[in-house]
This record gives sequence, structure tokens and C-alpha cells, in this order.
Amino acid sequence: MNNNELKNKNKKNDLTLENVEELKELLLKNLELNNKIYDISKKVNSYIIFERIISVLKILIFVVPVVLGIMYLPKILEPLIQQYQEILNLNSDLLNNGGNILNLLKK
Repeated sequence: MNNNELKNKNKKNDLTLENVEELKELLLKNLELNNKIYDISKKVNSYIIFERIISVLKILIFVVPVVLGIMYLPKILEPLIQQYQEILNLNSDLLNNGGNILNLLKK
């Protein structure tokens, strides 16, 4: 190697030695920023999970009463419907008998 090549090689080595501190600082800043990003992403992830739970609860709040209504409402309304049908039958019998209530009461 000639003298110029050695000087260039030494300059490169000196330059990297000077920049080592700067590189360390940059790496530390990068690590700090990565930690902040990680914390923010954890918060966003927990928010997304919370929103999924809330959306499922909203659906359940709507679906559960509908299903329960389909299951139990006919049993609950059956006596009321029978009473209503009896009233309608009385009215139709009253109209058919010409308004004679005594005949209906004898039945």
C-alpha cells in the first residue's frame, strides 16, 4: 500500500470513531421512539378490543329480547287472545240473534 491509501484508510477509521457517539445517540433516540410507539399501539389495541366487546353487547341487547319474545310471548298472550276471541264471538252471536242478550246468557 502506498502512503495515500494508508492516510485515506486512517481518515475513514477516524471518521467512524467520531461518529460512534452520534450513532449511539441516534440509536437511543430510536429506541425511545420505538417504546413510545409500542405504548401507543398497546392503547390502540386495547381500544379495539373494547370496541369489539361493546359491538357484541349491542347486538346481544337487540337479539336477546327478540328471541325471548318469540319464545315466551305466545304463551303469555294466549289467554288474552282467547278472551278477545270470546268477546268477538259474543258480538257475532249477538248480531246473529238479533240483539237478544238473554238467549246468549242462557248458553
